[in-house]
Order: sequence, then structure tokens, then C-alpha cells
Amino acid sequence: MVSFARIGGLHTKHLRYLLPLFPFFCLLGANLLAWLWRGAVRWQRAGWALSILVAGYTAFYGLAFVRIYLVEDSRIQAARWLSEHAPDGSAIGVESGGFSMRGLVAAPRHRPQFLNEGTIFGTHGYLSCASAKRYLAERLRYADYIAITDVNRYRQYQGAPDLYPTRAEFYRRLVAGELGFDPVQRFRVYPSLLGVEFRDDEAEPSFLGYDHPTVFLLKRRPDFVTAPENWQQENGPLCPDQQVRDAAAALLAGDQQAALQTLTTLCKSHPDMRYPAIVEASIHHQQGQQDSEYQALRRYAWGYADLAHTAQFLPWATAVSLQDAGLDELSLLALADGVKRRGSLKPAFLATMADSYIDIAQGAYLQSHPEYARQVYHLSTQVLPRPLACNALGVLAFNNGNYAKARTWWEQSLQLDSTQAEVHKNLFRAAYLAQDYPQALQHLESALRLDQALTPKQRAEDQHTIAELRRQLGLGAP
Repeated sequence: MVSFARIGGLHTKHLRYLLPLFPFFCLLGANLLAWLWRGAVRWQRAGWALSILVAGYTAFYGLAFVRIYLVEDSRIQAARWLSEHAPDGSAIGVESGGFSMRGLVAAPRHRPQFLNEGTIFGTHGYLSCASAKRYLAERLRYADYIAITDVNRYRQYQGAPDLYPTRAEFYRRLVAGELGFDPVQRFRVYPSLLGVEFRDDEAEPSFLGYDHPTVFLLKRRPDFVTAPENWQQENGPLCPDQQVRDAAAALLAGDQQAALQTLTTLCKSHPDMRYPAIVEASIHHQQGQQDSEYQALRRYAWGYADLAHTAQFLPWATAVSLQDAGLDELSLLALADGVKRRGSLKPAFLATMADSYIDIAQGAYLQSHPEYARQVYHLSTQVLPRPLACNALGVLAFNNGNYAKARTWWEQSLQLDSTQAEVHKNLFRAAYLAQDYPQALQHLESALRLDQALTPKQRAEDQHTIAELRRQLGLGAP
């Protein structure tokens, strides 16, 4: 009873956790066979037959299973195939997780490219199907080969497609060769003895994962780009994205009641979807309905407690999902809310959270939304200042002619990392335009010292500029 109570309280309940109970099950089974043996005559034959069957099958299957250790592990076979067939420098897409191929990708010959599917799993309810598809497709974009095992992620999602439709569809299509990668090899070791093979593909995943999982190897096709794009354009029946878009369209059109009605229906049909609650809370706030706003915010904030190990990604997931619905202002509100909640996160998670904001800002900038990008970059620095965000804010300020603000951001970036030659070069330009020649000289000299990639011509030009500045300032040769 104590063992069952402990196992029942675990998040993941593998069958191997029952191993401490197996000796007792064996004793109970043996006692049953002994009872049949010693019982009435009509039961003795059944006892003998059952005992022989149990002992025979146990011995035969046990020997068959032990034989898998005489064969090279399927993951090692897959790694050897990659070593022999994947060109040097190839990026190999691998998963995280306990049964993945990540430890067998041989660097520096090959580069592991993590699919980071755990981020998608950890933001369930906060990431729209469209955003999840885009994220997964982006992970595939940088891989030349994919190496995954069946029991690490694939089997689990195939077993619950109604709960995780996007993830299940991603793995199904990937293994089927529908996402721009061709299946090239499949490695599997089955228990076998005397020509009898036990095809245990459907066994409990952790039972297979330690010693004989299936490994799928896939190779990128020339038409890779179009395959994920076609998948991203599809909207499956289990995804509520269209309902969120309908609510957003009504809200943008000024019809708050229609938006609320759609969101209420969505909440009933998909109670696990959390990010639409922030839209509902915004409407209640505008209508002055404080109790309803509070309830909606409570529903939205559920993940910050129950998904504590991935809470750093929730503002990012909510923001990109709201962006997909055309609600940019609310996406900024979600990111600002994340800044307020950063105190509840472990300090080690803050860098990841800030980087997720930077990822959104970079996408917005590339899509020609510089003001949105600027606000998101600024929010990221409130989570945790990062050189990349400070540099981008400096560039945006410089492009707007605000050289003093640009210098402030670039100087903050150098405080975080003083070895950035390009930032020193930017500060030289900004200081020169502000006629702060001593600072311009200092930063150009630092840039010249740090930048090892300069061509001889560029180095000569910088040295000439330094000489001119020193001459104007009445300084001697360096």
C-alpha cells in the first residue's frame, strides 16, 4: 500500500517503479501453483500444466531477452551509420530526454541540433498550434539529418493525439517522411531465441528505452522548405486557433460581447488552453468587471505554479500566440506581465526568459516592426540585461538619430561583455558624430585591438583614422 501510494503521487508512473513488488508477486504466484498442485485431483493436472507453462515461457523469454545484450545497441548502430554516411560538419537533429540520441552525436565531426521539443510540451495551453508548428519547423530548418528514438517522444504523443494534436502530428509526419526528411534507416533489436522473435514494439516505453528502442534516421530532402510550410498552413480539427482568431477579429472590430461569447465557448471546449484567458481578462478590465477579470487572470496564471520548470517560457508562448491572432498590444501586455512575475522564477531561468523575449524582438524587427521590437527588447532587459538586447536597442536608437541613447545602451552592453569589437566600433561612430573625440579614439583603439577578423586594408584604414584623431587631440603616436 505504501509503495502504491508513493508511485501514485509521481508525475510519471513507469512500470519499472513496480519492480520492488515483483518478488512478492512471484511468491503469490508460486503459492497459487503450489495450492493447485496439492489440491483436489481435478486441479492437479491444471496445476502441473500451468506450472510448466509459466516456467517454460519465463525461461524461454528470459533467454531471448538476455540475447539482446549480445547485439550492439540500436543507438550505437545508428551512430555508426551516421559516422559512415553523414558528411563532416552535418547538423544532426536530436531530442532531449532520457532515451534520446544526443549523447551519441560525435562532435566536432557532427553538430547536434536540438529539436527542443520539451519547450513545446512545457508550454502546453499557452502556445497556439500555429506557433508550435512554426517553432518545430524552425528547429528542423537547421538540421541535415534527424535521429530520434520511438520511446523518447514519438510513442507518447501517438498515444494521446487528442491532448497534443500538433506534437503528435509533427512526429507522425516526420517519421512518415512528410516534413521534408526522407527515412533512410531504422534500427531495432528484438528479443529472439531459436528463430522465435518477440516483436515488443508496443511494450511500455521505459521497458524498451534502456536497452532496445527503435531508432529512426532521416535525411533532409531538396524540397524541405515547402514541406513544413504546407504543414503549417493546415489547421487540424483539434486545434482551437481559428476560434481565437474569431475572438480577436471581433475584439478588433469593437464587438467585445461577441469576443467574450467566443472565448467562453472556447474555454468550455478546450479548458486546457490558458493563453486566451488574458484576452478575456483585458475585455473584463475595459468593462470594469473586476471579479471576472480576476478569475480570468487566475486561469491564465495557472502555469506559473503548475509548470514551474518551464514557466520562463510562458510569456514567450503567450506573446507569439497572441501575435498569430493579430493582438500585438495584448502580446506586449503578456510580456510585461512576465517581467512582473520574474521574481517567482529561479535565477538560473532568467537568462532563458530574457533570450525568449529577444527571439520575439528579432522576429518583429525582421518583419519591419521596429517599434514593437524596441519595446520587446526593452522588456527583455528588465528580465535580465543581455548584450544582444542592449546592442539592438543601441542600433534602433542610433537609426533614429538619438546618439546619446545609443551610446548608453552600447556602454551597458560592454559592461556585460567588454570584448565586443563591433560594439566598440559602434561607440566610435556615435562618439565621433557627437564630437566626443577622446571617447571616439578610445573605442576605435579598443575595436582595432579586439577585432582579429579585419582585413589588412581595413586595419590600415582604422590605423590611419586613429593617427588623425591623435593628431587632432595633440597626442603623440601610440
